Amino acid sequence: MPQTWMESLRTTKHPFDLSQFVDAQQYPGWFQLRSDEGDRAATLGFEGYFRRHAGGAIEPWLEAIYWQLSGDVGMRDTAPQTADYVTLKMASRLQERGVSPGTL
Repeated sequence: MPQTWMESLRTTKHPFDLSQFVDAQQYPGWFQLRSDEGDRAATLGFEGYFRRHAGGAIEPWLEAIYWQLSGDVGMRDTAPQTADYVTLKMASRLQERGVSPGTL
């Protein structure tokens, strides 16, 4: 990999706290992960967590949506409620359409 890409991987921070999702209480056992550092190890940890759970439940997919949107610096600083809105909308649409994890 080019040095600039490696440097970007090493220095990019993506702190997250899934428990901040406005509807987290509706998903017992989910939306509990957090990383104040948001470093590469935390990102890899979240990705591994997602892979382990995504085949059996919709919730990891919703967590990934929230994780990505809430960790976006521009979104987090200017419109934090957008991550909640989009995640709620996706949850509603998946439920309405009866989508299962295996179809995603």
